[in-house]
Amino acid sequence: MRWQRTTIVRCLLGVYLVAFAALALYDTPLQPAVAEFFSVPSTTVPEAENGYFALLGFGAPAGADIHAFGRKTFQTAMDKAAQRRSRNVQAGPQSDSVSDAKLNFKGKDLPKDSFYLFMTGSSKSLDRLVEDNRELLARYQTLKRYRRIVEPAVKDGQSQDQPIPTFMPVRSIQTLALMSVLRQAHQGRVDEALGQLGDDLVYWRAVLQQGHTLITKLIAIACLQRDHQVLSEMIAHTDLSGSQRARIRAMLPPWRPEDTSFSEALRYEAFYLSDALFASVPQRGPLDRLFLKPNATRNAIARMQMANADMAALSADRFYKKLPLVSGQLSAAVRLKPDVLYNPIGAILMSIAVPQYSGYFARGHELEAKRRMVMIHLLAKEKGIGFDGMETFLQQLGTEYRNPYTNQPMQWDAKKKAIVMDSLPAKGKEEQRRVELVL
Repeated sequence: MRWQRTTIVRCLLGVYLVAFAALALYDTPLQPAVAEFFSVPSTTVPEAENGYFALLGFGAPAGADIHAFGRKTFQTAMDKAAQRRSRNVQAGPQSDSVSDAKLNFKGKDLPKDSFYLFMTGSSKSLDRLVEDNRELLARYQTLKRYRRIVEPAVKDGQSQDQPIPTFMPVRSIQTLALMSVLRQAHQGRVDEALGQLGDDLVYWRAVLQQGHTLITKLIAIACLQRDHQVLSEMIAHTDLSGSQRARIRAMLPPWRPEDTSFSEALRYEAFYLSDALFASVPQRGPLDRLFLKPNATRNAIARMQMANADMAALSADRFYKKLPLVSGQLSAAVRLKPDVLYNPIGAILMSIAVPQYSGYFARGHELEAKRRMVMIHLLAKEKGIGFDGMETFLQQLGTEYRNPYTNQPMQWDAKKKAIVMDSLPAKGKEEQRRVELVL
């Protein structure tokens, strides 16, 4: 009897171990909604009209065509990636140039604000910067002629090979170009200055609306914030006619949630993350699936990004109200749960690779806040409201001039002479962020 019981126990234990191993090796199927989420649409913009290549080739060697150079850069990166994959070599960071002889911005760091003071107080320095960067300034005008700016969609497994533009020289040249715009206004050429600034707003609005990647959208928001700052400084230091004030209002239509949303970018981010995770941990045999389940990981990435995409699509007030209720569900922190034990490496990689996106979403809403502040500045200048009357003036304004999160009046910082608004805490910090416009 004892040997029979022992045999039965051993058989049951064997069945259990086989079932456990089968379950541990089992990878859930890719969910239909996830497959749809990962099916990134193809780019429909003709290559010759796509300003992405002009951005990619902005730092081309002197005398080169930036669009042609960008196309060559992209194709070279894709060809090298194909060669690597044929040799089964892991992808590395991609350069945005096929040549080391790039044309870089010449000069010291430019101011981040108070552009008018720099323009009037450092006129000779500005002249030298303009002369030293004349070709880059001409390229910037070429860049702004493109109205379609779309990163080309690449095949599954290739997204890590796609080159990303180097935005630093573009941002430096934008600042220099905007100070030249302020100089035009200072010299009385206000309509010309407004035309240049309007072109800048149209271009970066197009980049923000059409860009697929988080970095492209964040750069576009930063450039648009700079446009708003320069426009405010023009309002402060220029006598504007009624038609010019009307032109400024037409240049700054309200930012709709779909204009600043990161929802579509999160689909591409999920696509890139999926490629990055499996490129960093290649699977060599069936036993690897004990620790990393490809489909389960992709399902988890997509579910997380879908939840974030829903948040990104909300208006500022709904986003502000909902964020405290769901913030713990929008990150991939590792917690001891059955799915972590089932797919440990997938859970750990997700916790490292998937950031907290709410701070990025806030940047889009802050753009609308800054636009409202510029509109307040324009209205106050029109009505002759001085600094002493600004606090009362802010309290009297209607909904279209209020904090987009709370619908409360904007605040006045008398010490800094600035319109201010509390925003969300900065990423990784506890203190409250503020949006401000110094008048």
